Amino acid sequence: MNKSIFRNKADKGTPKSEHAALMTVIGPGNLLILLGIIIFLVGVMIYAVTVPINITTTTDAVVAYGEGTVDVVVENEGILSQLAVSNGDYVKRGDLLGVLTTEATATSISNGTILTDQLKSLVKRQTMIVAMESGVIADLSFQDGAYIPKNSTLGKIVKRENEDTTVVVQAYSSYEGAINVKQGDKVFINLESVNSDKYGYLRGIVRSVSLSGLSQDEENPIEMLIIIDPKVDNQGNYIWTKENNGFSGEITAGTSGTATIFTDQLYLIDLIIS
Repeated sequence: MNKSIFRNKADKGTPKSEHAALMTVIGPGNLLILLGIIIFLVGVMIYAVTVPINITTTTDAVVAYGEGTVDVVVENEGILSQLAVSNGDYVKRGDLLGVLTTEATATSISNGTILTDQLKSLVKRQTMIVAMESGVIADLSFQDGAYIPKNSTLGKIVKRENEDTTVVVQAYSSYEGAINVKQGDKVFINLESVNSDKYGYLRGIVRSVSLSGLSQDEENPIEMLIIIDPKVDNQGNYIWTKENNGFSGEITAGTSGTATIFTDQLYLIDLIIS
């Protein structure tokens, strides 16, 4: 009996360390695995709250000198007595493009009839042709003195809100593809005419999202038009994802490519919580 008691006391006098106890229970190999799992989980948590996940949409794109064109339609017939613009001129909305002399008045002028003040006032009110959009004049179809039939197209205006704007990028997308795209979204543009390995991608910003000309029904749109402004520095040089890349070429209208639009940023923790 005394021997048994003594042995128990001796056992109590030699406690094992916690590390030794843990090693006894799970073994040294399993302990390393456990530590690895803990380190991995800590890394995942840090990643989940600090590293954003970019949500993007990619669509076909083309470079243009403006955001589409509009026809300058002359509703009345008559003589173009004054053409105030030439191809390539920049005009602002409301600027005078030309003056049309109505056919009846033109006949009176050709017969040597002197116009009364009332007729002159009538001519000015009826024949002022003004720009309905800001942009660049293109494809003028008539010259001074030409007869213009009713509802004829005098020319086109390539829409451009700013005279100093270089080019814009037009991207076309389905409604579903563009539903999350908004003004100010960052864009990377991969142009077919530019070596992306050398120069990177052209940076841009979404200016607007609207129904394209093919979309007639706003409730069931077919196609969306996304206007993108390329980013430029203070000297007017394009800004690329590869900085100071030495790009000295031109980006011309008609160049095709793809536009990757960054519509949102999420963190892994947001996805886990949701």
